[in-house]
Amino acid sequence: MKKIFGLFLILLLVSLLFSCVKTKTDPQGSVLQTTNDPAETTNQTITDHIETSGHTHSFSEATCTTPKTCSVCSVTEGNALGHSWSDATCTTPKTCSVCSVTEGNALGHSWSDATCAAPKTCDLCSITEGDTLPHKISYKTGRCVDCGAFEYNVNYAVYGSIQLTQEWLVQVVDSYLFINTYYVYKDTCVCSQCSSGIDVGTPYLTSVMYIEYTQNGETYRFVEVSDIHKKYSPETDTNYMLVAEQRPFTYYYQDDKIVRIVADDMSFIYEQEDLIPFSLDDLSDE
Repeated sequence: MKKIFGLFLILLLVSLLFSCVKTKTDPQGSVLQTTNDPAETTNQTITDHIETSGHTHSFSEATCTTPKTCSVCSVTEGNALGHSWSDATCTTPKTCSVCSVTEGNALGHSWSDATCAAPKTCDLCSITEGDTLPHKISYKTGRCVDCGAFEYNVNYAVYGSIQLTQEWLVQVVDSYLFINTYYVYKDTCVCSQCSSGIDVGTPYLTSVMYIEYTQNGETYRFVEVSDIHKKYSPETDTNYMLVAEQRPFTYYYQDDKIVRIVADDMSFIYEQEDLIPFSLDDLSDE
């Protein structure tokens, strides 16, 4: 009886001993750890056991701000890439070419004013705004005072005819005065050069100068009519040819103003409404 009771006590002690040992397994049934104290089983121990049992990192690529990172256990490898900056422009701030994050502000345009050769233009990006400015044509030269471009200009054409007439007058009279000056637009021309087939170009203009002069103490008045044609001249690099015609004509005036001019051969008739007044006093050098 004593032997049976002793055997029972031994079995009871063995049973109590094994009840204090705990075994942990992973979801696949692998043993993680066996210990007499469950509190000693830590996450690090489990992670170490997973890796030693065949876990492969699943890394996401490094970005500008984060290194290469495992999506399972968050372990990292290497360093973040860092931003790759593109310089700020007129319309966009400093920008990372990899992740598109921005820093600071756009520069804004740096404008140069419009000229007759170019519209308002940004010095940084060359974008333009608006249109070019009109040329400032000198009536004395027929050229733009800013860029030198030559442009068809009535003021210059008529002024040129006045200049030529003045050069002739100073040689043949004692003094002179331009009472009134006009010009006329014409659709056709009957001057000797046009009639002879020489291409003097279009459009046609005629200057009409009402002049008073003195000679040997006597005062006289007359009208000078000059045809002006648009044609390029390589000698003077201009687009004008002045053709002074001596066709006989009769003029009529009232209160020092020409009211009608009629060619004797009726090749032209200029009524008062055809005569556009022209005054050097109204001109500037633009």
